[in-house]
Amino acid sequence: MLRADGFNTGPSDLDLSWEHLDRRGYPLLDELRRRGRDVVLVGYDERSASILDTARTEELPTWLPDRLP
Repeated sequence: MLRADGFNTGPSDLDLSWEHLDRRGYPLLDELRRRGRDVVLVGYDERSASILDTARTEELPTWLPDRLP
């Protein structure tokens, strides 16, 4: 699962994002990991940046797997 933080101002708080996704009523991230899925949270220095600029993050999965050990 690739989850990008955005649509606010200021920098991302990935710990808070993890908490929000995993602890509010259903442990989504823990369950995905239990099922053998990878979870990637992507943060930004400034979440109010243009969606056209932040959309480039979606290119990440196409090259990242080749660089992992």
